[in-house]
Amino acid sequence: MKTLKLLAIGILFTVSSSMYSQVSVNVNIGARPVWAPAAGYSAVDFYYIPDVHAYYDTRASVFIYLNGNNWVRARNLPAHYRHYDLRNCHKVALKGYRGNQPYRHFDNHKHHYKSNKGYKKHKH
Repeated sequence: MKTLKLLAIGILFTVSSSMYSQVSVNVNIGARPVWAPAAGYSAVDFYYIPDVHAYYDTRASVFIYLNGNNWVRARNLPAHYRHYDLRNCHKVALKGYRGNQPYRHFDNHKHHYKSNKGYKKHKH
């Protein structure tokens, strides 16, 4: 009887451990950023943010912005935008774009999606 109880406890521990590891591994894969629009944008790979002339890659969870003459991929916007409020800025979902270099169309995006709110600092 004691062996049966130990076996049952071992099985429960194994099942609960594997369930926990599955949840912790899958939680952040493909996660939408908290500042992105919630409705209707689950399949968007890139956002263009006109106020800062940057892109956000939802698959890699990185921003893409110009640094000199080079496009840079980074987890955060450059330091001079550290207080930029992504929750309340104008964002353009680049629906239907296929590829990894949305900045190849930067001149077109810059022309068609002008900033409509201007630079706003995040209010704490």
